Amino acid sequence: KIKPLLTAYIVLEGLLLVAVILTEFSTPPAIYCRIMYAPIVLDFAMMTYLYFRFGRQSLDWRDNLIPLAFAFMLCADTFLCLIDDIYIMGYIFFCCVELCYAIYLKPGKLNLILRALLAAALLAALYAGGLLDVSNAVAVFNISLLIGNAASAWIVQTKQPGKRNLLFSIGITLF
Repeated sequence: KIKPLLTAYIVLEGLLLVAVILTEFSTPPAIYCRIMYAPIVLDFAMMTYLYFRFGRQSLDWRDNLIPLAFAFMLCADTFLCLIDDIYIMGYIFFCCVELCYAIYLKPGKLNLILRALLAAALLAALYAGGLLDVSNAVAVFNISLLIGNAASAWIVQTKQPGKRNLLFSIGITLF
């Protein structure tokens, strides 16, 4: 019953990818961004459907952070792709995405300390370069969360190998 839906989803995603690639250099940024937003909405819709159809009953509370992260990601992409004037809100929502993933990964004390040191070092580099402002600080916070999450995901995959952890690790690395 789900196989035709997944097949349609994959075909539609492929067509949208081709549309994004073809329009990237041939259309104004405003049009390209709107075309690029379509696969984001489709991904969110598919993930939401799969979550409510199959996953919700068997999940512990941390697993519920994944759909929440996808909702934050949809909000972030809305600000970055459709609402051109408020980019910082997109970055803030991406920080929320990364915080959801960080909680999901249950980082230990050492991991948290390394994340804080990375953020501090990046902020210090921005300050030394005269580039420290609110927007760049939010971006640095997001980058430090992303790097910490990718490292944590691969550590979890190493300690607890499995298809789910591998897919999560690959996904967070590509993110």
